[in-house]
Amino acid sequence: MANVSSSTSAAGPLKLEEVLKKYFEYPLLVHTDVQILLNMQKNFKASLHRRRGSVKLNIRGCLQYEYADSLYSCPLLIQLDASYPYSAPFITVVPTSNMMIVNGHPLLTASGDVKMQYLEKWTQTHTLVEAMRHMCEAFQSSTPIYSLDHGYPPVGNSLLPDTASQTKPHHRSYVQFSLGNELNNLETTVLKPAAQTIRDIVTDLPSQYVVIVNDITAKLHSRKLEIMQAYNNDLRKYNIHNLCMIQWVPKCLEIGNTLKAQYIAKKKLQCIQRCEEDMLREIEMIDQYLSAVIEAARVIEYMQEVVVADMPRQLPPIESVVTFKSNADEQLCEAIVSEAAADSMLELLQSTLKRKQISVKRYVQYVRSICHDKFCFMKKRLSIIQSKDPLLV
Repeated sequence: MANVSSSTSAAGPLKLEEVLKKYFEYPLLVHTDVQILLNMQKNFKASLHRRRGSVKLNIRGCLQYEYADSLYSCPLLIQLDASYPYSAPFITVVPTSNMMIVNGHPLLTASGDVKMQYLEKWTQTHTLVEAMRHMCEAFQSSTPIYSLDHGYPPVGNSLLPDTASQTKPHHRSYVQFSLGNELNNLETTVLKPAAQTIRDIVTDLPSQYVVIVNDITAKLHSRKLEIMQAYNNDLRKYNIHNLCMIQWVPKCLEIGNTLKAQYIAKKKLQCIQRCEEDMLREIEMIDQYLSAVIEAARVIEYMQEVVVADMPRQLPPIESVVTFKSNADEQLCEAIVSEAAADSMLELLQSTLKRKQISVKRYVQYVRSICHDKFCFMKKRLSIIQSKDPLLV
């Protein structure tokens, strides 16, 4: 392994530019990305690694980020292939002797390899600085490492030696003060009224949920030793854990009641919306019908004006032009015209229903009314015909 540097010492380490030109396909792009990263992360160092005929540029350092109001320092190893930036960098979290990797972390494998979307969809336009930014944002929401020292977050050394002494004194004092205040606040606001709060919870809950609370309490007491070991024998954390587990039951009940009320309100709103949509379709149908009537009236008025203009003399009334031999003939004519009008209305209703401009309920009501009128006119017509000539029926 050979150290590389951006300095110009002839007897010292090799220049970064010289190494990149010798072993990498795109030395200018690699040098730009690496130099920007080294300028932004002062504790990062680059070195050349040769193994089995392949050459990699290793960049080691600690990525600092804040998590839970504490400063963390995560040791990283970044490996660049000779085809970088057309191949993604390989980033690994390298915990020191006082650190452990969080089990099941969404961005890390069990061996510490970083798997995030920015690296999986890597293109030649991506950069190391952007990868560090995405990683820092992800670690701030969910840290990938934790410290084996009781009460302190992990603080790695910038050069990543495998030594046991990794914690800086000023970090230790700051974190100890911060965590101490946080636990004191939790103890003041949560732990002192804990017994009274548990009694209130059990009193306010229905009987079937009291059984669940008692079951949780019994399991907590039976696993007290295991839980205490998980919290490094910190009694305050154990008490907070118990209270959170017991308060989980009423909180879930409250969430369930809220979701049920929201579901009922949603169903009511959907019913109101359907009624309003039906009313809107009926109004649109009435509007179309009235528009057609107005248009027909305009046509009739226009035709009357044309006829009057063409005929200078006054037309005789229709009673004097159309005459019936008897009152029965006039009633027969009216019945036939009414039947034809009923058939036209049924066709109009059918087309309106196909266009979904009327509800099925309204359609059935109108069809029943029109069919009843049509049946009455048909019966009247048949009775008149039968009275005139029984053989025609």
